[in-house]
Amino acid sequence: MDLMGMMGKLKETQQKIEDTKKRLDTVLIDEQSNDSLLKVTLKNVMNYFTTILSKVSKT
Repeated sequence: MDLMGMMGKLKETQQKIEDTKKRLDTVLIDEQSNDSLLKVTLKNVMNYFTTILSKVSKT
């Protein structure tokens, strides 16, 4: 493969990485403890795992 071919592949790979980052910014992980006293929500996975902890009341 010549240098121009490798540069093209590099640009293609960089675009795929950016697309993946954008998709991961929309991921939301929402979990709750078995006793329902703790709820953890993770969002913006690519933005340093913004973590939100909140107390959940039993109903």
